[in-house]
Amino acid sequence: MDREGIPAAAARAARWIARLAGGKIVSPLLDVGLPADPPVRITLRLDRAQRALGIPLRASKSRRILERIGCRVRPSGRTLHVEVPSFRPDLRIPEDLHEELARLIGYDRFPLSLPPVARRPIPEGPADPRQRREQLRCGWATAGFQEVRTLSLLGEAVLARCGWETDRAVALENPLNVDQGFLRPSFLPGILETVSLNLRRGRASAFRLFEMGRLYRPDQPISSGHPRDPILKTFPPEREGIGFLAGGSPEPGWGRSNRPDDLPFIKGVVADLLSRGGWGVVREQPDPKGLDGLEGPAVLFQIGERSIGWAGRLSRKILDAFEIPVGEWIFGAMDLETLLSLPQTAVPIEPPAKVPPIVRDLAVVVPEKTPYAEIEQAIHRAAGPLLRRLELFDLYRGKPVPAGSKSLALRLTFFDPERTLTDAEAAAAHQKIVEALQGAGAALR
Repeated sequence: MDREGIPAAAARAARWIARLAGGKIVSPLLDVGLPADPPVRITLRLDRAQRALGIPLRASKSRRILERIGCRVRPSGRTLHVEVPSFRPDLRIPEDLHEELARLIGYDRFPLSLPPVARRPIPEGPADPRQRREQLRCGWATAGFQEVRTLSLLGEAVLARCGWETDRAVALENPLNVDQGFLRPSFLPGILETVSLNLRRGRASAFRLFEMGRLYRPDQPISSGHPRDPILKTFPPEREGIGFLAGGSPEPGWGRSNRPDDLPFIKGVVADLLSRGGWGVVREQPDPKGLDGLEGPAVLFQIGERSIGWAGRLSRKILDAFEIPVGEWIFGAMDLETLLSLPQTAVPIEPPAKVPPIVRDLAVVVPEKTPYAEIEQAIHRAAGPLLRRLELFDLYRGKPVPAGSKSLALRLTFFDPERTLTDAEAAAAHQKIVEALQGAGAALR
C-alpha cells in the first residue's frame, strides 16, 4: 500500500462525500499514524546503464523519461540522482531504472547485434582439484546416473549383511547408538540401502546411482598427522572415492530400451568419462581377486600402470541380504585420490564435419574370455586413421552362437575431415579389420 498516497486519497474521498451525499467537511486532515517512510533514492550512472542496454543514452532524454513516471531527478553530469515516487515500490535498484528506460525508449529501437563481451583467457596448467571433482560429478550425471549421499556411519548389523567382520571397519569409541558404531569402509552398504528402500516403497525399478565421499579403512597404515597435534595422530586413514551402481528392470516406454545395464555398459561409461576428461585410455584387467560381494566376471580399471578402480556383478547372497531382486546389478568403485594425482591432457575439439562419414556394421564371434579391449585395440591397429569412431552396440550369448563364445556387434565410422571417402577406401579399411580380427581368433557372424 502507498502510505504517502493516503492523505490525497482521503481528501478526494471527502470531497466526493460532500458533493454527492450532502456531507460537510468540518476539519482539515488529521494524521495520527506512523511517520512516513523516507523516499527511495537511487544513483543512476548512465555509462553503466548504457553498457547494460547496449544503446547510447543522453542525460537530458533519460531525465525526461524518468520524470514522466513521477520520479524527481537531479542531474550531475552523466549521473542522475533519482528520488522514486511512493507509488512505485518496484523501483529499488539501478537495474530497475535500466528496465524502465528500455521499456519507455522502446524495444524496437534496440539494435539486433549483440553487445561486445570481454572474453577471459583460458588458464594454463593443471586444473584445480575442485574443478576436477566437479568434472567427474558432471560426467556421471551426464551418463544418466543420480548422485546420492549416504551416512558414513554403519552398524554391526549392516556389516554382517555385507558378510564383513567388525575388524573390517574403524570402530568409534563413543558411538551415539548401535546403528552408528563404525565408519564405512565402502560405498556398497549405503548405496544398497538406498536401492532397497526405494524398491520397498515402489519408487523405481531401475537404478543408476553414484556417490562421492570419503572411505575409512583400518587395514591401511595410519597417518602420523601433524607432529604437534596428538589428536590428528589418532585419525583413521581416509581416502576419497567414487562408488557407483547400475541395475534393475527398466520400465518399458516409447524410445527407451528395456535392456538392463550390464558390465559392458559400465565399462563403456568409465572409459568414456575418463577419455573425455583427458585422463587417457583406460585399460581393463579381467578377473580381479579379493573383491567382496562380487561373482562372475569383473574388471580392474587402469591408466598406465596405476589402478584407479574396479567393477563387477554383485553376488546373489548380498542381494538377498538387502532384499533386492536377483538380477544384473553392477557395482564398482574408483580411487578419487589416485585419479586426481594423474595428469590430464587437453581434449581437442573438432569442428563440425564438412563431409559425410561412411558407416559399416560388423558382427564377430569371439571366445567368452576374450576381453573387449583386445578386440578394440586390434581394430584400431588395422584400420589406421580413417576409423574415427568404434561403437559396440550389441552383445549376444545363446543359440546359434556356440557355447563358451559371445557375439559382438560393432559399428565402424570411417571419416576424413579433408575429403569425402570413396566406397573402395572404406571397403579396403573394413577388409583390413576383418583380417586382423580373424587373425586374433574371431569369426564373422
